[in-house]
Amino acid sequence: MTGRKFPRGAGFDFAGTVAQAASDVTGLAAGDEVWGFLDGAQGGGPTGTAAEYVLAPAQGTSLRPRTVSAVDAAALSGVGASALGVLRDAIRLRPGERVLVPGANGGVGTAAGQVARALGGRVTALASPPHLDACATWAPSRPSTTTPPTSAAWGGST
Repeated sequence: MTGRKFPRGAGFDFAGTVAQAASDVTGLAAGDEVWGFLDGAQGGGPTGTAAEYVLAPAQGTSLRPRTVSAVDAAALSGVGASALGVLRDAIRLRPGERVLVPGANGGVGTAAGQVARALGGRVTALASPPHLDACATWAPSRPSTTTPPTSAAWGGST
């Protein structure tokens, strides 16, 4: 994950306040609340967002929505990009298609379930019983009868 060259930073997604912007950057200025994702996850690009300061390219940085906390934004960009990339770009989910989301209470699972629903998918979310309430906030409340013995499920909408 961190590469073979030392030192190599850990982390790809970030949120915070712009300390300084380069003179050729437009749309971002010191004091702006931002979030973003470094392309190091794609291999060869920068990493190192688990730090106090991050040198981030402007094209990978956006103003953070005011309704999203910095903590949530820092986690959302990576999991959201993962879910969107798979569902929209890789498998090209179409309205009415069924999607099974194992680990639906985790970061990528939560994002995947919501992205799949936004794309019109019929989502079945799998999660352990202690985490069903979290899945219920975004998944339909109709229980599925096709549940593995160690998991509980929330069935997709019709």
